[in-house]
Amino acid sequence: MEQRARLQEQVDGMKKDMDELDAHIHKTEMDKNAKDNQIKTLNSEMALQDEQLSMYLSDLYVFQIALYFIYNGQIGLGHLITMNNGK
Repeated sequence: MEQRARLQEQVDGMKKDMDELDAHIHKTEMDKNAKDNQIKTLNSEMALQDEQLSMYLSDLYVFQIALYFIYNGQIGLGHLITMNNGK
């Protein structure tokens, strides 16, 4: 009978360990999902910022060309303002 009690104690301990492991696995999966969502959000933000940067660089390039032509007297400042308002 004493041996049966010890075995039951071991079984109960193993069940407790399994429950703790299940809880840990669940928490780890929840953390992973949260990190995955955070990564997706950051990737979306980076893509948006890349798009905005590309647009700003394109605008800068256009203005550099316009300033070059103004500097060389090929177009006037009024033409540059008209170009900018036509965007």
